[in-house]
Amino acid sequence: MLNTKPKDMNTVMDKKNYLRLLMEKSKLIQALNAALKTMLPEDIAPHCEAINVREDTLVLRLDNAGWSVRLHYELPELLEKLKVHFNFLTQIKLQVYPISKIEIKKEIETLKKISTETAELLKETAKHIGHKKLAEALERLASH
Repeated sequence: MLNTKPKDMNTVMDKKNYLRLLMEKSKLIQALNAALKTMLPEDIAPHCEAINVREDTLVLRLDNAGWSVRLHYELPELLEKLKVHFNFLTQIKLQVYPISKIEIKKEIETLKKISTETAELLKETAKHIGHKKLAEALERLASH
């Protein structure tokens, strides 16, 4: 019969060294991602994330080849900045993994929405415009 009694996580971690190592690596990748967000240029940061560390190599994922090319020119400076906190790093590899269709749809839906301020401006413009069809179109646009 199997022993189905729950075990304390620390006990499991001690017996299974790989779980401890996996958690340490996960924490390292989280720390690298936090550092990257502050070190990368603002336009690149949302499109880049640390996905792995292999010995002395940091592996970064980018949304598309365009961002990969753009970051390629920043690598020497980025590596030097990262070495201040993560001195074991000697190189950075870039991998392109396009964002999923679901993520793209979410981004498009976010971009489709207009701000409250813009909606109010459109409504005000519609009130004062002399063209009826244009005013109706502005009202419809403001309701999105």
